[in-house]
Amino acid sequence: MVIVGTMSGCLAVSPRNTVSAESDSGSSVGVKAVSNKKELVVGELFQYTLVIKGEFPTAPQVFLPDLKAFSVAGNKQTKGYSRDGKTTQVYFLFEYTLKPKQAGTLTILPARVLSQGKSYESEPITLTVREPSPVERLRKENPSDKTTL
Repeated sequence: MVIVGTMSGCLAVSPRNTVSAESDSGSSVGVKAVSNKKELVVGELFQYTLVIKGEFPTAPQVFLPDLKAFSVAGNKQTKGYSRDGKTTQVYFLFEYTLKPKQAGTLTILPARVLSQGKSYESEPITLTVREPSPVERLRKENPSDKTTL
């Protein structure tokens, strides 16, 4: 079981036109935030994934970022295990499909994980969001129109 909470004002966003942010202070716990895009248009879908891995004797407490600057089109949570010799690691994936609501520079602040009295965070990630061009706006309004502009 994972205990999930929220933090106000947070967000976070990695190779092919992506950005990632990771925190692993040499401990047995790692927190990484990943987005499949770093530049996008208002209303364009992108994937935001939070990866938490480590040895957790008890359920970690996870504080997800505040996603008020985005519309949430979907989400999924996954839990798994990996074994390396004598060590078993647990990983948690929090996957979100998001759309930015406004243009500008948007920062997804760190997600935070509390485990065994210690706090771990991802790094913040910055997205550049622009307004759609007139052509992009027309294509969005008329997706079945194959007219070349």
